[in-house]
Amino acid sequence: MLWYHATLHALTPDLPAIADWGKQHGVSGCYVWCRRPDGALEGRSLNHLDPAAEDGATGVAAGALTAHLQTGITLYQGANLGTPCLLRTQLLGESILIGGKTGLA
Repeated sequence: MLWYHATLHALTPDLPAIADWGKQHGVSGCYVWCRRPDGALEGRSLNHLDPAAEDGATGVAAGALTAHLQTGITLYQGANLGTPCLLRTQLLGESILIGGKTGLA
């Protein structure tokens, strides 16, 4: 396992604190991500009180990250849950197109 992957997947966030912070700021949790050596991104969605409810793929977060970075992205998510997924986004004018694949081997 690569260092970025291991670090991201080893995170044990304080989910109640994230939920409280989200309520105070009107957002639904946090999305943490890192850039992989191949240029793709890898992320985790931290917006549930139960760690088992973590999303394996979060299209809304992929879209928000695309808007933030102002470029289309390739984003891996869900490997830490045993459900690896791939999301791809593309900027098309003022639209963000999002697609992907679940159940990667």
